Amino acid sequence: MNLAQIDDTLRGLRQASERMTDNLMELENDPTRKVLDQASLTGVTAERWRQAKATLGQLWQWFGQFKDVLDQGAELRGSKPRVDNDRLARLDQLVNGPSIEVSNQQIPLAERGLFGPTETTVHCSANQLLARMSESFDHVKEVVVAASQAWNSLLPRLQTGQTELAAADQLAASLHEQHVPELDALRAQLGSIGDRLATDPLSIQPGAADQVITGLIAARQDLEELAALRDNLSARLEQASGLWAELQRTVEVARDAHAEAQLKITSPAIPPPSRLDPDFGRHLDRVRALAVRSEWRAARRELGEWSRTATSLLANARRVAAACRLPIDQRNELRGRLDAYRAKANRLGLLEDSRLCELYDHAHRELYSAPTDLTAAEELVRRYQQGLPVKPSPGQVSS
Repeated sequence: MNLAQIDDTLRGLRQASERMTDNLMELENDPTRKVLDQASLTGVTAERWRQAKATLGQLWQWFGQFKDVLDQGAELRGSKPRVDNDRLARLDQLVNGPSIEVSNQQIPLAERGLFGPTETTVHCSANQLLARMSESFDHVKEVVVAASQAWNSLLPRLQTGQTELAAADQLAASLHEQHVPELDALRAQLGSIGDRLATDPLSIQPGAADQVITGLIAARQDLEELAALRDNLSARLEQASGLWAELQRTVEVARDAHAEAQLKITSPAIPPPSRLDPDFGRHLDRVRALAVRSEWRAARRELGEWSRTATSLLANARRVAAACRLPIDQRNELRGRLDAYRAKANRLGLLEDSRLCELYDHAHRELYSAPTDLTAAEELVRRYQQGLPVKPSPGQVSS
């Protein structure tokens, strides 16, 4: 390598030294690094920082060695435009050769020979040392940045969690709930994250605080629902009483429709009438009693189960009532059809036709006597309809 090339190399090494100085000083003054250095760390963070701190110490040592090489290079180079070949060779060896000792390690006994050395020494060039220092800097920076991100992201989330916990505790107290298992478990988790954040932030999984906050929000919303039940109990019970009254009316309608169908229709295909447990309505009294004792969770459970059952019973009673009314509706529909066909016969001037009169009388008797055989009645109405001409003859009178 000629002198110009060595000068270029030295210039590049000096620029790298300036950048390293800035970055190392910034890392040295970093607030997170200082906290890591002073805190009583534990667990994952303690181990990673122990390694990073040792690496940082090695980094400063290498930086000193690198600066020494630059100082030696500047002294050896001097300020003259030319140097002799011996000095040029020494400069080349200094800046490009393995002139820097980077480690001195004990050789394990198992790997030594009888006449072998007890230590091994590793040397490298200035550029190779720069590569080592860059890798070491990144390792230390990674630990510092990870700790900083953990503290900066988790501290606000913990504050949010504490706010949610305080709101939930206040609601629980207003409901006279001394211990809410969900809150106690979440409180312990939040406290654990807070304790670990102080000494072992790198051990906390991403999203751990978010999971606790989600749980706290759900617990608070559950307590708000209980508070809403407490504040609106009268309206909720009045609504339930209205549902009970509607259920009773619908069951009675279904029974009446069943009885009417049994009386007026021959062998109707209808479901059995609905039946209600006479004690079912009194379950609402249990809800009131639970509310008096401030047992709001039990009251909500009882009222919810009762309302779901009542709603299901009401839907079933409506289906039964509709099914029991169906045969009567079918009979009434056949009556209407028969009347419409008779009106048509009148328009056609066939009201006195003996054959049609006989068909009409048979259908009318079947439809207006109890019980009505719907199958027979439908056949008689159909026969009466078929007895009517499609088009009037010239001699027939039309309206």
